[in-house]
Amino acid sequence: MVNLFELQRNVHAIDLKDIGRTVLLGSESQNIIVELQKEQLMQGKDATGENIAPSYYSNAYADMKQGKNSRPDWATPDLKQTGDFHRGIYFNTDTMNLASSDAKTPSLIEKYGEHTLGLNEDSLENYRPYFNQKTIEEFVAQLNGE
Repeated sequence: MVNLFELQRNVHAIDLKDIGRTVLLGSESQNIIVELQKEQLMQGKDATGENIAPSYYSNAYADMKQGKNSRPDWATPDLKQTGDFHRGIYFNTDTMNLASSDAKTPSLIEKYGEHTLGLNEDSLENYRPYFNQKTIEEFVAQLNGE
């Protein structure tokens, strides 16, 4: 239990940006962000919330893809053919952005745009409860001098 003097000192030492960064860079947080990104792609959505575009040119291919994944609108890419791009997705802690280690990534970004990777507002809405809870826990820990 901290006394009032220690509590006051701890309050002044708290850096909210540092707390947010600590939570964001935690491995559990990164795993959640990556899974949200994959799910967003499977819905055919980019970082702006728009459908990934351009759409498939072949109706036959669009039909085949729709049979494998019915979440995106018809002919909207989910960027999952072999699975390598999705498996390669990671949270880049240096840039604080999502990326993929797959060799096709540069060509996919060139074709589908700079907003191909990144969480849109719907995905962020699913991440916020986790982030808020962990931020509060870290804040309280620092208040208690932990």
